[in-house]
Amino acid sequence: MFTQVNYHIHGGTMRSSIFFLEKVLDQERGKIANDSQLAAFLGISRQSMSGHRNNGKSLAVRTAVRVAEVLSVDPMEIICCVMFEQAKKQDDKKFWKLNYEKYKST
Repeated sequence: MFTQVNYHIHGGTMRSSIFFLEKVLDQERGKIANDSQLAAFLGISRQSMSGHRNNGKSLAVRTAVRVAEVLSVDPMEIICCVMFEQAKKQDDKKFWKLNYEKYKST
Protein backbone atom coordinates (compact mmCIF):
# COMPACT_ATOMS: atom_id res chain seq x y z
CA MET A 1 0.00 0.00 0.00
CA PHE A 2 1.14 3.52 -0.71
CA THR A 3 1.75 6.16 1.94
CA GLN A 4 -0.55 9.10 2.74
CA VAL A 5 -3.51 9.38 0.36
CA ASN A 6 -5.01 12.72 1.42
CA TYR A 7 -3.91 15.84 3.24
CA HIS A 8 -6.48 17.11 5.71
CA ILE A 9 -6.04 20.85 5.87
CA HIS A 10 -8.06 23.80 7.04
CA GLY A 11 -10.98 24.15 4.69
CA GLY A 12 -10.99 20.64 3.24
CA THR A 13 -8.95 17.80 1.89
CA MET A 14 -6.25 17.73 -0.78
CA ARG A 15 -5.48 14.56 -2.68
CA SER A 16 -1.91 13.31 -2.67
CA SER A 17 0.08 11.94 -5.60
CA ILE A 18 -0.44 8.53 -4.08
CA PHE A 19 -4.22 8.86 -4.29
CA PHE A 20 -3.99 9.23 -8.07
CA LEU A 21 -1.54 6.34 -8.45
CA GLU A 22 -3.93 4.12 -6.53
CA LYS A 23 -6.77 5.23 -8.81
CA VAL A 24 -4.70 4.18 -11.84
CA LEU A 25 -4.06 0.80 -10.22
CA ASP A 26 -7.77 0.34 -9.53
CA GLN A 27 -8.77 1.38 -13.03
CA GLU A 28 -6.14 -0.76 -14.76
CA ARG A 29 -6.52 -3.81 -12.51
CA GLY A 30 -5.90 -6.92 -14.59
CA LYS A 31 -3.52 -5.08 -16.93
CA ILE A 32 -1.03 -3.99 -14.27
CA ALA A 33 0.17 -6.57 -11.75
CA ASN A 34 3.07 -4.84 -10.00
CA ASP A 35 5.03 -1.63 -9.52
CA SER A 36 7.36 -2.34 -12.43
CA GLN A 37 4.40 -2.63 -14.79
CA LEU A 38 2.78 0.50 -13.36
CA ALA A 39 6.05 2.40 -13.81
CA ALA A 40 6.33 1.23 -17.42
CA PHE A 41 2.67 2.07 -18.07
CA LEU A 42 3.23 5.63 -16.80
CA GLY A 43 6.61 6.02 -18.51
CA ILE A 44 8.65 6.42 -15.33
CA SER A 45 11.52 4.44 -13.83
CA ARG A 46 11.08 1.76 -11.20
CA GLN A 47 13.22 3.95 -8.93
CA SER A 48 10.75 6.82 -9.28
CA MET A 49 7.86 4.47 -8.53
CA SER A 50 9.71 3.28 -5.43
CA GLY A 51 10.15 6.91 -4.35
CA HIS A 52 6.41 7.45 -4.63
CA ARG A 53 5.52 4.26 -2.83
CA ASN A 54 8.09 4.27 -0.06
CA ASN A 55 9.06 7.90 0.45
CA GLY A 56 5.93 9.84 -0.45
CA LYS A 57 7.73 11.57 -3.33
CA SER A 58 5.32 13.70 -5.37
CA LEU A 59 4.80 13.10 -9.08
CA ALA A 60 6.67 15.00 -11.75
CA VAL A 61 4.39 17.29 -13.73
CA ARG A 62 4.85 15.16 -16.86
CA THR A 63 3.76 12.07 -14.90
CA ALA A 64 0.83 13.99 -13.43
CA VAL A 65 -0.36 14.79 -16.96
CA ARG A 66 0.00 11.13 -18.00
CA VAL A 67 -2.00 10.03 -14.93
CA ALA A 68 -4.68 12.60 -15.75
CA GLU A 69 -4.93 11.22 -19.29
CA VAL A 70 -5.36 7.68 -17.97
CA LEU A 71 -7.98 8.77 -15.44
CA SER A 72 -9.73 11.17 -17.85
CA VAL A 73 -9.51 14.10 -15.43
CA ASP A 74 -8.31 17.66 -15.93
CA PRO A 75 -4.50 17.60 -15.62
CA MET A 76 -4.66 20.75 -13.50
CA GLU A 77 -6.41 18.79 -10.73
CA ILE A 78 -3.39 16.55 -10.31
CA ILE A 79 -0.83 19.29 -11.01
CA CYS A 80 -2.35 21.42 -8.23
CA CYS A 81 -1.99 18.50 -5.83
CA VAL A 82 1.61 17.89 -6.88
CA MET A 83 2.50 21.56 -6.49
CA PHE A 84 0.77 21.65 -3.09
CA GLU A 85 2.95 18.72 -1.98
CA GLN A 86 6.09 20.47 -3.18
CA ALA A 87 5.26 23.92 -1.79
CA LYS A 88 7.34 25.07 1.16
CA LYS A 89 5.53 28.30 2.02
CA GLN A 90 2.02 28.42 3.45
CA ASP A 91 1.02 31.10 0.91
CA ASP A 92 2.04 28.76 -1.91
CA LYS A 93 0.13 25.87 -0.35
CA LYS A 94 -2.94 28.10 -0.06
CA PHE A 95 -2.60 29.13 -3.71
CA TRP A 96 -2.48 25.52 -4.91
CA LYS A 97 -5.34 24.50 -2.61
CA LEU A 98 -7.57 27.27 -4.00
CA ASN A 99 -6.76 26.26 -7.55
CA TYR A 100 -7.34 22.59 -6.77
CA GLU A 101 -10.88 23.50 -5.71
CA LYS A 102 -11.47 24.95 -9.19
CA TYR A 103 -10.29 21.87 -11.06
CA LYS A 104 -11.11 18.88 -8.87
CA SER A 105 -13.47 16.25 -10.19
CA THR A 106 -16.34 15.05 -8.10
